[in-house]
Amino acid sequence: MADTTLTRSYIHVPRKIPFTCLTIGQQFYETVKRIPDKEMFVFFEDDESITFQQMKDQSQQFAASLLSLGMKKGDRMAFWGANHAEWLIGLYACTQLGIIAVTFCLDLPVQTLDILLKKLQCKCLLLTRSPDDLVDRTVQLIPELRDHSTKGFPSFPDLELIVHGNLSHFDHHQESRVYNMDAFMKLATQSDMDQVETICWSIDMDDPWNHGSPKPSVLSHHAVVNCAADTGAYRQGVDGFNDNWDSVRFGATMDFACSTSFSPTFLPIIRGCTTIVLFRVFDAEIMAKAFQQERVTECISFINQITALLSLPNIEGYDFSSLRIVCMSGSTMPVSLLQKASKIIKNITNMFGMTETLDNIANHPLDPQDELDDNALFPYGGMECKIVNDEGTIVPINTQGELHMRGYPLFMYYWGEEEKTKAMKDSNGWLHTGDIAEMDHRGFIRIRGRIKELIIKSAANLAPAELESVLSRHPSIISVLVVGVPDYNTGEEVCACVSVRKENGKNTVTKDELIEFCRGKVHAQLVPKYVVFVDRFPTTDSGKFSRKEMTKRVIEMLHLTK
Repeated sequence: MADTTLTRSYIHVPRKIPFTCLTIGQQFYETVKRIPDKEMFVFFEDDESITFQQMKDQSQQFAASLLSLGMKKGDRMAFWGANHAEWLIGLYACTQLGIIAVTFCLDLPVQTLDILLKKLQCKCLLLTRSPDDLVDRTVQLIPELRDHSTKGFPSFPDLELIVHGNLSHFDHHQESRVYNMDAFMKLATQSDMDQVETICWSIDMDDPWNHGSPKPSVLSHHAVVNCAADTGAYRQGVDGFNDNWDSVRFGATMDFACSTSFSPTFLPIIRGCTTIVLFRVFDAEIMAKAFQQERVTECISFINQITALLSLPNIEGYDFSSLRIVCMSGSTMPVSLLQKASKIIKNITNMFGMTETLDNIANHPLDPQDELDDNALFPYGGMECKIVNDEGTIVPINTQGELHMRGYPLFMYYWGEEEKTKAMKDSNGWLHTGDIAEMDHRGFIRIRGRIKELIIKSAANLAPAELESVLSRHPSIISVLVVGVPDYNTGEEVCACVSVRKENGKNTVTKDELIEFCRGKVHAQLVPKYVVFVDRFPTTDSGKFSRKEMTKRVIEMLHLTK
């Protein structure tokens, strides 16, 4: 924490541990030497596990097979499917060859995937063994897979190779360069195997390793390895935590393609811990069983996942005594949900991050001596943060403005989008987050909303997050999302979309009661005109609530027109 009292909204947080120059693959090799026989990943739903040495052997063999078919440093390999071992084996193979991994969320629409595969010029596509509809969706994406009479994939000129996790429909067709996992792994020659480690040690820490999706943000090896080393800052002040990670069993709670999955994917090679892959595709009951049976100690999760977990009818029958901390990413947990969760989870904290920052780079400290509200976030070591006005000038403390960040975890650029990159990251390396925030005298940051999400009502700029913060404190609220909807007289009006507790099938609060609850707690302009009850919120590919989609639905529900 900051030792001095700030007067301007700028802070540079010193980094407590030195940077490393190792790439992901190089760090992986060093860790394998130290703990070869320790479990690296446990796949709960598949009843499989893989040690550090086994992962090295299999990922090197996968890498050698890629070499045998002409894949090289700088090529792009796409990943699509559920959470299975073949995804991670392929991913770790990429880190050893300098191949850039392009990870696609499972729920990404086929039309979007078509555009991105072509735009990013992917040469290889890895498909996992499930889910069941992956075959149909892949055939819809690549029509040539309906039969194997066509050599190559004319609809994707850059695509040269498909590897799949033994999907029975595709089987193995060497002429069309479609390989099941077993056949593909046998392609490697000893000469190819001998090259892999040499290539790995030739890769530079500033080389790119990953493209995000659907935003094609490019991230470096340096960012991944050093950000993973910083993961664990959320432990500060929590009883029973120290720097010993040997006993940590970190829960992977999201789609491997999600940017937040970076922590469970790469923490083992940095910290020497074990990652528990809780499910193939999110399922609250399977997650609860995995927490209990695999004795998971900590995880990063989304609010919709914890909401689903707590909604299980037999949730109190599970033993979560090993689960010491859950970090919430994407949005702040409402007070009512926090109170319910605290009965079964010892510590819950909020985190902040973006696709462009690799992962979460600020967190809410759990030190009870700080006496902070749940929205207070403190940046990780090595980060600079400032709050600026419309002219780009740093504002006094406790003054709202746009949050800018600078530091090692930031993305390098957007692939093929130079102008968009310049708009997001300026010539001095500052990332313009688009978040409205303020900083206090100790350097704690509070996010107040998104500039693009401001509701403009009668020329007043209103931040949805301010009202969401108030409503989240109502005991009946489970989740809340505030959106702006069109209004003839004011331009936009405020609509609160809420999920609430029920008793005997009925809501425990009325619309009028919620509106009255807001009066006097927010500016009069921000008191909602509309309150809409929903059972489930639409989400983005990364698992966050989709404000854009919710706005569309509300406009239809209220029969409004733009």
